[in-house]
Amino acid sequence: MANHQKLLNLDTLGWTYESARILVIRLVQYYGLEKTVWKGYRPAALIEATLKHVTSPDTFMTFFLSYIYEDLCSDEGHAVVGDSDITHALVFLEGFSSWEPEQIHKGLERFVE
Repeated sequence: MANHQKLLNLDTLGWTYESARILVIRLVQYYGLEKTVWKGYRPAALIEATLKHVTSPDTFMTFFLSYIYEDLCSDEGHAVVGDSDITHALVFLEGFSSWEPEQIHKGLERFVE
């Protein structure tokens, strides 16, 4: 098993490193790479650039997906599963395209800040 799959704990539900990376990219594209916030930066573009250039993309993806998962759960009043298994975040975030855009937008903006 590759090291990044051990870190991300992806094997339990058939997730792969690539499917997790695609989820991050889909979240970023859903937000809009060109969208600029009032502070003058583009959150999605920053996240995408970080993913492309960070030395440990698996660590970044774990942190990013966990952060977005916890942020969205706390906004909606849902309980966050308290273990370090990223699988809960992946399953939760998989259906993001049916949510209100503001839910994702706020989470990405808070992550970048």
